Amino acid sequence: MACKRSSVRPRYSPRLNPKSMHFGFFIFRHPKKLPILPDIRLVMKPEITLQTTVRRNTNMVTSKIDDEIVMMSVENGEYYGLDPVGSRIWELIEKPIQIADLITTLMDEFEVERENCERDTFEFLKELNTKRLLEII
Repeated sequence: MACKRSSVRPRYSPRLNPKSMHFGFFIFRHPKKLPILPDIRLVMKPEITLQTTVRRNTNMVTSKIDDEIVMMSVENGEYYGLDPVGSRIWELIEKPIQIADLITTLMDEFEVERENCERDTFEFLKELNTKRLLEII
């Protein structure tokens, strides 16, 4: 008997990687990290809403390993790793996208309620923004 492919969408779980924190986001600091000068973007961060358009910082060095992404920020002197859900968001924000459209896409691809998807996505995007890995357009 042939195996049938399940039509069930994967479960939306921002914490798939037990080593990760904050939506599959973990940090490895470079041992010879240079001091980071204050940035005006950190002082005056724009509010992130459903109507906000975002894209990822293009100055990142990234590599995909299986369904996870490992990144390095030369500017911050840090390495980052994303779990499969965080990796999918990173792929979707390669080009400018409105957060409402991003959440709709995630809900189509993962089994998640809108409230949870919005909360976890905003938390993740705010973390990316704090680390200067996100550009708000």
